[in-house]
Amino acid sequence: MPDSLPAFPARPFSRLPFLDARSEVAAWPLADLDEPLLVADDRQRALLLQDYAQAQGQAASGPPRPRVLRCHLQTLLDGSLDALLGNQFVIELALPAVAHEADARALAEAIAQGQARGLRVAFDQAALASVWRPCVGQASYLRIDAGALPQGAVGAVAAAAREHRVPLAATAIVTAAQHAQAGAQGFSLFQGPWVMGRTPAGGV
Repeated sequence: MPDSLPAFPARPFSRLPFLDARSEVAAWPLADLDEPLLVADDRQRALLLQDYAQAQGQAASGPPRPRVLRCHLQTLLDGSLDALLGNQFVIELALPAVAHEADARALAEAIAQGQARGLRVAFDQAALASVWRPCVGQASYLRIDAGALPQGAVGAVAAAAREHRVPLAATAIVTAAQHAQAGAQGFSLFQGPWVMGRTPAGGV
């Protein structure tokens, strides 16, 4: 990976599972693939995480749940994740802070080519920027950080996202009021310490 890639921003509670409206585990965040403490070689790193996720899946009760791997856009575009396609993974992409139309076109092409081989992607709210919007409808979910946005902004972002007809995930849920409000705003996935204070019906 190029040295110029930015570090992932701190995301409190980012390793907690996503729960659905019935408090069942819907997906497990597994790792940030571009963190420097992981294996340096991209393909070796991907294979290592694949083995880990398969072991997690065998140990879990109930049906397999997607494992979320987070990475920079370039990691997807350079083919480093090809070994993971077709498995129980959702690749949540950290999109560049400065958006270029060429990057958006490359992402759309990568999604179109990869879906036939099992590629599933997700985005955060940055994908609602105009240059990325054509790709949002292909997402498994759109993650909106309910804890970081100003009061009242979550609903506005959710309203802008709903036109894409993809599941909305609210993260950093720390109170019952936040959880209830997110549900009323159309979110179907929830992550945060208050959510995990309830017993997940699906187990782990």
